[in-house]
Amino acid sequence: MQEEITFDERRFKSKNHERIFYWMISKDIIPEVPFKLRKEEYPEIQKVIGKRGWELLCNQPQVVSMPLIHEFYANVIKKADDEEPYLSYVRGVVVHFRPDTINRVLMIKPKRFKQPSYEERVKYDQRCMDVLSDLCKVGTDWVLDSQGQPLKLRRGDLIPQAKGWHDIVRRSLIPTSNNSEVTINRAIMIHCIMKGGEINVGEIIAKNIIDTAENVKQDSWLGYPSTILRLCEEAGVPLEEFEETDIVSVHYKKTRILLQQPLAKRKKRKGERQEEEHEEMEESSALNMNQLQTALDGISGSQEEQAQQQRDLWQAMNQQREVQVQWMSQQSEYQTHMMERQQEQYDKMYEIINNSAAEHERSMGKVIQEQAQLRKEQAQQRDLLLRMERMQDALQRDYNENRMFKEARHRDRIDYDISTQEKFSYICGTLPVLNPQIQKFNEAHKVLEEQEIARVMKKEDDGAGIRAKRVEDASILTRKQSKERSLKQSHKMRIEGIARQGMNWHQEELTSKLLVACSLATPATTLATPRHPWGKLEHVAMEGMNWRVPWQLQQQRQLQKCQAKEGRARCQGKEEKACFLATPATTLATSRHPWRGSNTFPRR
Repeated sequence: MQEEITFDERRFKSKNHERIFYWMISKDIIPEVPFKLRKEEYPEIQKVIGKRGWELLCNQPQVVSMPLIHEFYANVIKKADDEEPYLSYVRGVVVHFRPDTINRVLMIKPKRFKQPSYEERVKYDQRCMDVLSDLCKVGTDWVLDSQGQPLKLRRGDLIPQAKGWHDIVRRSLIPTSNNSEVTINRAIMIHCIMKGGEINVGEIIAKNIIDTAENVKQDSWLGYPSTILRLCEEAGVPLEEFEETDIVSVHYKKTRILLQQPLAKRKKRKGERQEEEHEEMEESSALNMNQLQTALDGISGSQEEQAQQQRDLWQAMNQQREVQVQWMSQQSEYQTHMMERQQEQYDKMYEIINNSAAEHERSMGKVIQEQAQLRKEQAQQRDLLLRMERMQDALQRDYNENRMFKEARHRDRIDYDISTQEKFSYICGTLPVLNPQIQKFNEAHKVLEEQEIARVMKKEDDGAGIRAKRVEDASILTRKQSKERSLKQSHKMRIEGIARQGMNWHQEELTSKLLVACSLATPATTLATPRHPWGKLEHVAMEGMNWRVPWQLQQQRQLQKCQAKEGRARCQGKEEKACFLATPATTLATSRHPWRGSNTFPRR
């Protein structure tokens, strides 16, 4: 039976990744040294750092954990071809190092530039003539390869500003332990920073991490330790599990890198470039003697002590692994229990959803039925409204026809009355002229009054005093009645004025016709009618009558009735006939005649 392959599942993806980790331990780490400048030092560089948002990139943490970096790089390599890229695994936690994640961790926001980006310059600009003229001193040329193509530059040939940017590039963007040479890619990046151009820091770091992990050379270096530490912190890696002995100072690692370089090679570079040694001694990051002595003391430990520390470390790691396995089993049981509870909740939720859906369908069916009934009732109401509108239209047409018919009859009646009055006026004015024996109204009235008084007086007592008294009383009564008649006449005039103010829209037309009729008519009253108190007179002409056209026939009738009642109330006893005869003629117009009469008629 084939034995089962065991490995630390919490630290590695597979058994192969565990082997890669032990191979990675032999590789050294290039630390990121903070790039600290004084306020008066390189103001142009500080301005560009602030503009691009590289504050965190240029000031990384000064301590790193070697096992953390080794585990990260060991798990960067894909387990299968279809596995997601930009993904690692540290202490049971998945760590993503996608370009956008790196930019977010370093708080770098993308900036747009009019000049070409770094990727475009590397892809299309291989001559690098502008790079040479902008970064190097006058008279400097490229170091060419065997085929005569530009290969690199010497750091001593760079201008001061380019040297400062070279320190940032070789520490944080494209790591290298070689400080004396500037490769073509680093030179293009420095030129892009100085002249303007987009640099995707996250993409550059992510690709270099993959290239570094897949590099099979034994003497290759592992870079970006501080950036990897930030990524692990953001992903939630338990950093407290790493021992303090695993954390190595940046200055210690730098000293170790310098001391591990071959002495002959260093002497050869010194012989080739004597000026370069003097420039490196002036750098802000150069080591002093105390730091060098401290580094030498740290390296001079015995191999046995290191082996004992390694065995203790592995023993502690095994204990921690057992605890982790126990914790994982408990976590698995808890997750199983939670999954069962979630499944029960899902079943209940699905049942509730199905019940609510059925209830919703029933309610929707009821709503649809109610809406259909409502539409039916609305249709019936519309039909009823249409019928009512037709009936209203018919009634309106009938009303308009009736109103027009009545108005036409009224106009015809007015025309007839005007014509009749014109004829009466003409007759009354013509008869006294044709026959002088015909008395006028005032004269006839005076004669009748005298005759009646005389007849009444004869029937009374023969006493002179009584007759004189009665005559005096009759005269007083006559004067009183004359005053009452004048008051009634003024009251009648006021009523006519009020009636004229409230006349309808026919007033102007009727007024014009009446004015024409009055101008043609002679100033004479109509003949006595059967209703007139002197109806026995066949021919009576009256003078001094101011004719006026009545506008309200009903008012005329009411006024005549009131006058008749008042006359009957006053005329009582023996004086009733005398009072009646003494009263001047009432209005000639009757209920059938449209004009009101008067006791005065103008003479023609």
